[in-house]
Amino acid sequence: MSLLPEDVQAVTAATVRPSPLLEEMATYGREQRFPIVGPETGQFLQTLATLVNARRVFEFGSGFGYSAAWFIDALPANGEIVLTDYDATNLERAEAFLSRSDYRGEVHYESGDAMESFDRYDGPWDAVLIDHDKSQYMDALELARPRLAEGAVVVADNILRGPMSPADVRAALEGANDDLSERLY
Repeated sequence: MSLLPEDVQAVTAATVRPSPLLEEMATYGREQRFPIVGPETGQFLQTLATLVNARRVFEFGSGFGYSAAWFIDALPANGEIVLTDYDATNLERAEAFLSRSDYRGEVHYESGDAMESFDRYDGPWDAVLIDHDKSQYMDALELARPRLAEGAVVVADNILRGPMSPADVRAALEGANDDLSERLY
């Protein structure tokens, strides 16, 4: 079951099949019972990065690099991506996987707190993925907001599984929940 809206599924259905590396990473995730964004969301991330001509991407939470592998296929040769994870072993696995890709831009692996890692980098960022501690999503958005490039995209994965209900998010996006709207924007 996909949580992506049908129109997003239609857009991602038209994209290319995952590379052998991405398929290997997905298999690894299943075998390790490690949650990943999955191929539909990965294709969506790649599509968004392509649409905004992303050159710089920051991930608040990267695990073993599955989402980053989708992003790097959309980045130019002079691009940059920063992966973060509390567990250095996850980032070592990410580096092992991503070193086998064709991407030759800058890749940074930051072990520890993603919020502290973000502070070590200057903006602007063209794409930001928020996929770490759900209770820190709003803080990550507030931290990232002043360093976003014009036209940047921010994706908060699993927001509907976090501290807000789907109805709360929908109401905030429609402007019906002023308190939450102020926190989202």
